[in-house]
Amino acid sequence: MLVISFAKLIVLCVLLVMVLGKLEGEAFIDYFHTNNSDFWIPFESDEVMDHIPKVAMLPTNLHFNAPLEGDPKGENGLVAFISDKPCSDNPKACCVNGHCANISGSHLETNITFLYGTFEIYLRTSHNQSTTDVSSLTCLSTFISGGNEIDACFGSSHGLDKTIHCTYFSPEMIQKKIPLDFDPGMGYHTYAFLWQKESIEWFVDGKSVYKVTGQPQKGGIPWMPQRIVLTYRPLDPNFVGTDSIDIGYIKYTPLAK
Repeated sequence: MLVISFAKLIVLCVLLVMVLGKLEGEAFIDYFHTNNSDFWIPFESDEVMDHIPKVAMLPTNLHFNAPLEGDPKGENGLVAFISDKPCSDNPKACCVNGHCANISGSHLETNITFLYGTFEIYLRTSHNQSTTDVSSLTCLSTFISGGNEIDACFGSSHGLDKTIHCTYFSPEMIQKKIPLDFDPGMGYHTYAFLWQKESIEWFVDGKSVYKVTGQPQKGGIPWMPQRIVLTYRPLDPNFVGTDSIDIGYIKYTPLAK
């Protein structure tokens, strides 16, 4: 009986290691030539609907293996949309758990978490094809409930916001807007942040633009494993029309051990 119990204990420990090992993701790069639904999940919840303005994050706004307009590499990738049309054509399509919105956006996140490393995106931000002077926000983030979050965000209002928003929450928001010498909606660039135990550093086209340091604790550097999140949402409650962003890839490189 003792031998059997010990064997069962060994099997249980092996299963726990296998399960827990999946909580923190390994290195990857996704060009979005297919919808890897086992890795990425669209997001529909009341949490998104609590924002002002209310935005319905619709999976149908995510177009995989789509041509990337103006990409010098001529590749396909992910084109994400914001639009009022799905909501005006079918109001029920923009209702989540009884909460309804008049405008829709795009949201994608991993179903596993990641810890320290480099998080990178190849991106052309919103280039204002809508019929209104749209104000939108595009973010590559790491996020987990409990006040841990890191963001590289970009606003768009007909090219007026030429900054990268270097932001983190622990749990209060700390943000620094860094000017760019180009319009991020007019071309493709790489944006990244390097998250280490005692620092976060943001990069544009491989060049460091901002860095913060601190301790991995509440009020300091985020310390909890987090999901990778892509968010694209209108900020104008009167938004009318359709606009898009183009993503060539998202990449994660863990710290060298």
